[in-house]
Amino acid sequence: MKPWGSLGDTTFELLTAPVEFSVREGMDYHQHKLINTRPRIERTSAKLQELSLRVRWHRDAINPEFALRSLSDDMRNGTVLDFVKGQGDTGIYMGQVVITNIEHNVIQELPGGLIQLVEATLSLLEWNPDPVMKIVPVAAAAPALKKSRGIAPSSEATATKKAYKGGNTRTVITSDKAKVGGRP
Repeated sequence: MKPWGSLGDTTFELLTAPVEFSVREGMDYHQHKLINTRPRIERTSAKLQELSLRVRWHRDAINPEFALRSLSDDMRNGTVLDFVKGQGDTGIYMGQVVITNIEHNVIQELPGGLIQLVEATLSLLEWNPDPVMKIVPVAAAAPALKKSRGIAPSSEATATKKAYKGGNTRTVITSDKAKVGGRP
């Protein structure tokens, strides 16, 4: 089967290629209020690209549960994924993205609850890396943070180690469930 492209470790074959692929681009503008006249606008920057993939996965071509679980794990972990359309010399590198949302609808199930056919919509956001920020896996940062700050890391926590000029570093944990000093 000829590949359509890949998102991280997930490869889309022609049979499982996206049913729909869209890209949304834009610019940000700031309004400067003026006295006794209408505001002026100033272009500030380009917005991050928003991409959307709608795919249909059939059990004959791919394991739908595994594909959904793998991409869901990437979304929850904030994994930055390489997005490529095509393969080899004809491939187009679309850049690095993160998955912001996954919506799936089970179209057909087998007896016993296995998914036969699923349609999933993946919302992707262009990744714009901070040149001074380094990502540290939660597992590596969690024991030290739990000990030093009293944070109970959850599987949905993300740890970020930020490096500042002069060699100083700071690790930041973000999570819906983590509590710091009794505050949610």
